[in-house]
Amino acid sequence: MKSTDGIDQLQRVVVALALVLLAGCAAPSKPLALDHPANPDAPEAVTAPMQPMLMQAASETEAGPPTSPAVYTCPMHPDVVSDKPGECPKCGMSLMRKGAKQ
Repeated sequence: MKSTDGIDQLQRVVVALALVLLAGCAAPSKPLALDHPANPDAPEAVTAPMQPMLMQAASETEAGPPTSPAVYTCPMHPDVVSDKPGECPKCGMSLMRKGAKQ
């Protein structure tokens, strides 16, 4: 009989815990504040206009880094460097803009 008493007591504890959990879930929660984002009656969020300095920084980021002066070099003679397009004095090939895809 002792083994069934232990099982009965365990079942009572499990049932009691289940009832406590269910009662806690069913308890009414306190209402959300009017300005809480989860409240369906909350007003729309107001965003501040972007500051001019931030707008300038954003446009510079979108445009990419500032352009540097063009450098032209011979594909066969990397030691030949010029600031304008032309021909390589060693081989006559056209100078290519450095960093340009070939």
